[in-house]
Amino acid sequence: MNRIAAILSLFLLVIFLATQFATAENATWRTKVQSDVLDTVANGEGEFLVVLRDQADLGFARGLTTKDAKGAATYAALTAFARQNQQPLLDQLVGLGAPHRSFWVANVIWVEGNVTVLEQMARHERVERIVSNASFSADLPTTMTPAPSRIP
Repeated sequence: MNRIAAILSLFLLVIFLATQFATAENATWRTKVQSDVLDTVANGEGEFLVVLRDQADLGFARGLTTKDAKGAATYAALTAFARQNQQPLLDQLVGLGAPHRSFWVANVIWVEGNVTVLEQMARHERVERIVSNASFSADLPTTMTPAPSRIP
């Protein structure tokens, strides 16, 4: 009887530990995701921004002497870095059939997807966080009035 009790206890311990590990693993990916994104995709699909952890090092640009040189070198560095850094995620999004768009300036990917797509992105080690793609609107003036001129 002691042997059966020991085996049963060991079995229950393994189940308990597996459950704890699965719960911790599940919570880990969710900590990367902004709560309103989780709420949005819980009932279907939504759009969100995947912010990658690594960012291009642009320190070299301080040594360049002209604005044109700095601009060209910065553009080249940012686009090359984003292309290389985002590729595994972009390939995964294609495989999932999720609409997406790469943004090289901030190393961010816009994604439209469900909770499965969201979870796959959040579990990726290159992802820093996932945030909502908030939209903003502003009331613009309907007519423009010229500023008064100042005559000395």
